[in-house]
Amino acid sequence: MANYLVANGCGYIGARLVKALLSLGHSVKVLDTRERIARHCLVDCYPLEVGELLNPAEIDRAMSYVDVCFLLDPFVQNPARTRAMESFECARSISYLLFERAVNYQVPIIFSSSASVYGSSPSLPFKECDTAQPQTVHAVYLRSLELLAKKCSLENALPTVGLRLFNVYGPRRLNEGAGDDVVSHLVRSTLECRPMTVFGDGNQCRDFIYINDVVNHFIAALETLFQSPKLYNVCNGRPI
Repeated sequence: MANYLVANGCGYIGARLVKALLSLGHSVKVLDTRERIARHCLVDCYPLEVGELLNPAEIDRAMSYVDVCFLLDPFVQNPARTRAMESFECARSISYLLFERAVNYQVPIIFSSSASVYGSSPSLPFKECDTAQPQTVHAVYLRSLELLAKKCSLENALPTVGLRLFNVYGPRRLNEGAGDDVVSHLVRSTLECRPMTVFGDGNQCRDFIYINDVVNHFIAALETLFQSPKLYNVCNGRPI
């Protein structure tokens, strides 16, 4: 049995990762914002320890005994244009604080990134070796997180793995307030009997991956932690 910290563990992906780790017999500590803890209640009321993510003392206590930290994306998805930089600064503060403490306690980190770091690269399918071309505030934050992880790995010998998630879908995504993806938009339009809005010319391709497969990738990443710092695409490889 291992001890794991899941930062931002009350969200759509984090809550399912927590449940999977518990089902494997591990001990899990969850850190998130007070608002999300109250709103999501970890979906299924797990028997675990929950703490405030923005409290440095909570992070120190967790880092002092856990074996690995999973960092899920703290960026507020699709914020209002006027709040994009506020979301950037908040997410960066959380991530930098976690990485600082991880270096101090030498706790390996597995973190989520996104295919959005590739931007509008004409090279398809995207490969991990492709040049990142982030074009949104969120994508810029994620790319900065990848570079921070690489720096900590090379300069401080901190094991890190980054997972670039493509379009995640699955049950209850709309109900849990995570429905800012294309599948959720189409489902919502159908349920509300509204026309489906398709951006662009309709010829674009998307790679979709089921939530359970994403969780399995996070757990599988534990096996690659002590190699050189890695970034992996998490997708099914069959865009539609």
